[in-house]
Amino acid sequence: NPSGDTAFQTGDEATAESGPFDVPPPLTGTFMAYVNDDDCACNQDQVDLISPVLDLSNVTAAELVFDYYYEDNTWDGNQEDADILVSTDGGSSYTEILDLSDSGTNTWDTETIDLTPYVGNVNVRILFRYSDGTGWLYGLTIDNVVVNAEVPLGVQVIANSAMPAEEYLGPNSTVHFYDPSSNKIMLTL
Repeated sequence: NPSGDTAFQTGDEATAESGPFDVPPPLTGTFMAYVNDDDCACNQDQVDLISPVLDLSNVTAAELVFDYYYEDNTWDGNQEDADILVSTDGGSSYTEILDLSDSGTNTWDTETIDLTPYVGNVNVRILFRYSDGTGWLYGLTIDNVVVNAEVPLGVQVIANSAMPAEEYLGPNSTVHFYDPSSNKIMLTL
């Protein structure tokens, strides 16, 4: 946590909210990650929630999906900010990929971010960052974080050309489909 103050915490709606920062119930479940700037009355100028390292080297496409509640408010001349950043070097450096907007009055929003530009990298990290702009603002809640990825299937596409397209196997015959690279049976009929 670069600011040195209260890091993201986990809890339910009651522990995440305070008077002005009125967190609605999450879309699913009860627990969430949150930072409540209003409750701590401290410097929350750069509070980070960082994912473990993601290996996207063997995928063809990827996306980040998460729910969030964020008000994007200004108070006494200070503007709070919430950003999503990505790293391809294990967290040594980050690039902003999204500036979160207001999720709506007392509602959660679901965000989907295409991570396909980072496919092929073995040290990907996602960073959720909240900043109170050095003022006394509200906060950010994050829930249901999922990285979906598409992987290539190792399916044999070449048929045995010496065999006819159809073959009667007789009653009670068994057919095994196997992966030719590992010789492991994938399906038995």
